[in-house]
Amino acid sequence: MPEDDSKNSRRDPNEIEVLTYVQSVRLRPQMYVGSTDEQGLCELVYLAMLESVEGIDIKRNVPLAGDRASRIEVTLHADNSVTVADNGRGLPVEECKDNAERVPEVQRILTTGYVPAWNGAATVNALSQQFDVTIWRDGHIWEQSYRKGEPISELRRTGDSEKHGTSMHFRPDQSMFSVSKYDVDLLTQTLNKFRSKYKDMVVTLKDESKNRR
Repeated sequence: MPEDDSKNSRRDPNEIEVLTYVQSVRLRPQMYVGSTDEQGLCELVYLAMLESVEGIDIKRNVPLAGDRASRIEVTLHADNSVTVADNGRGLPVEECKDNAERVPEVQRILTTGYVPAWNGAATVNALSQQFDVTIWRDGHIWEQSYRKGEPISELRRTGDSEKHGTSMHFRPDQSMFSVSKYDVDLLTQTLNKFRSKYKDMVVTLKDESKNRR
């Protein structure tokens, strides 16, 4: 009888690679943004805007009253990067426990996508060559930078301000997409799609692409 190699075919659990959220997104970007063409680029903007829709009580994972923004400003820059800024409460900056280490809550949000409402921001970060977040919250300004989904700086307080909200500036990673430039008409359609779903939100688009490099 042939030897039963079913036992030999079983993999040692220690050999199984567990991917992080960032690694999963970068391995199969189509699963998260639908495609890697112009539509996928616009989906990044749509996902970034979703962060502005509703705040979350991170302890109970439920909507938090008063966190939702009323205005979103989208800017398409000449270098094909995008800024999505809102006037919400601002992403949380308090330290939290992530596995064995303590990190700022915003870093956990942007690298793990553990809260469904914020999965979009983590996906945008994972698929960006450059991602900079600025947070206005509780009278202070906070900033942090990422590259391909991984932090390259610590969250730092850079000033004081009575403003509140979050700004995400990102440049899509060209190695993840088959195109390198946004289609302005398609981006406009994406914003209109968002407006039709969230009718109480004021969404504006500033197009600086005429001076593209």
